[in-house]
Amino acid sequence: MRGASARIAVGVRLPYPVRADEAAQRIRERAETRTAALTGLSVPRAEVRVDALSVAAPPPVPEAEPGPPGDKDGAGPRIRAQRRVPAAVLAVVGAAACGLLLVDVIAVRFGGAPAGWRTAVVDWAAAHGPADTAVRLAGVGAALVGAWLLGCALLPGLRRRLRMAAPAPEVRAALDRTAAARILRERALGVPGVVRARVSVRRRRARVRAGVGYGRPEEVRAEVVRVLGASLLELGLHRTPALRVRVRRVDRDGAEDGTQDGPRNSGAA
Repeated sequence: MRGASARIAVGVRLPYPVRADEAAQRIRERAETRTAALTGLSVPRAEVRVDALSVAAPPPVPEAEPGPPGDKDGAGPRIRAQRRVPAAVLAVVGAAACGLLLVDVIAVRFGGAPAGWRTAVVDWAAAHGPADTAVRLAGVGAALVGAWLLGCALLPGLRRRLRMAAPAPEVRAALDRTAAARILRERALGVPGVVRARVSVRRRRARVRAGVGYGRPEEVRAEVVRVLGASLLELGLHRTPALRVRVRRVDRDGAEDGTQDGPRNSGAA
């Protein structure tokens, strides 16, 4: 306080997902209004600091009738990528090739001469056989393109997303791995003693590297394992990744001083 004015700093925990800017603005306005009403002080400035994001526990999955093959534990089939770019490229190339050939065939039917490009292609193909290097390279390229197109058609894709447990049989949900890593990192930084953290989340494993600025590394690591183990369950994933945590002591400048690593912890997948 200074005279008849006060400056406020508020630390909050917000639910995830949420628009942090809009929520912070509402909290700021509420703090300024209530402080002025209760104390009579003017509040020229209010700071809002988001300390953590809390993820609500997923609702219980209702029992559903057996679904199609691949439907397991109520998760439903995986969300498939739309493959817009490969489909658009294939459609454009196919339409252009078919259009050129059709125009040339129609011109020949009406008494015109065949196009120069078609004559050149036929002459080149007549002079080169399967033993030629150019023909082999073209065949390998065509086979690779065909395999890529088959993969786009058959594989679901979206490897950057983690499959989530579905709250209803007709619902399919996925969580981006970057978002999951960001949530785990915020939870790890909230553990006393952790001054920095690096988190990578994959389909089967979540790796955490934490820097300990103070406290015993063994105790800090145990708390990180406990907090992040609960956080992984709160994400509501169809298959909970195994958690692996490594801790290192760091000095005040953030450099590692070569202390021991904690043993790895493998959670149940």
